[in-house]
Amino acid sequence: MLRQADRKSFTIMAFALLLLAVQGVRPARADSARLILTSTDGQPILDHIYQTPADTIGTGVGWANGIPIHVTILLDAFGTNLPLLNRIELDTSQLAGPIQPGTYLNAQRYPFEAAGHPALSLIHGSSGANTLTGSFTINALTYSTTIGTNGVSQLTSLSASFVQYSDGNPVGIEGVIYYPATIPEPGCLTLAFLGFVGLGIWGWRRRNR
Repeated sequence: MLRQADRKSFTIMAFALLLLAVQGVRPARADSARLILTSTDGQPILDHIYQTPADTIGTGVGWANGIPIHVTILLDAFGTNLPLLNRIELDTSQLAGPIQPGTYLNAQRYPFEAAGHPALSLIHGSSGANTLTGSFTINALTYSTTIGTNGVSQLTSLSASFVQYSDGNPVGIEGVIYYPATIPEPGCLTLAFLGFVGLGIWGWRRRNR
């Protein structure tokens, strides 16, 4: 049975492992993004973290009449790996007001949406859609208000989800995008596991001493 001093040391070590694990998660970086895609019938399609310079990440916020109305994010892994090439467009140009956090229903294909509809487009690999229906939710969105001559400013963060049904297909694609992504350092998950195991052993011994 552990002595009181040993139990204290054991507890301190377990908490130290958890602290190291937490510190091993890098702050979100502007040169990273995570995209998760699944089919609406539950089949996984993609879960990938893109990082420059190995991957290409292109983003922008489109403006019209001084109002942000469009978000673009282009993700391309290794340049030629088509399943990891994705382009996402979210647009509110046919709505009254800026693009901002909220849920947008009855989305149509960008850039052919009718008045009163938000617009959405996911191009995955080499495939797009001629017609689509869907919706999207923006959880967080930040951007620069310095607009270039092309009417686009810099996207600084985006957390959003969407669902897209293409060309009348009853099975659609659900997606979640995080820009930038939070990337675990190698080994931090192992440290977290050891910390939780240590705390579990400490709790078990405490109950049975």
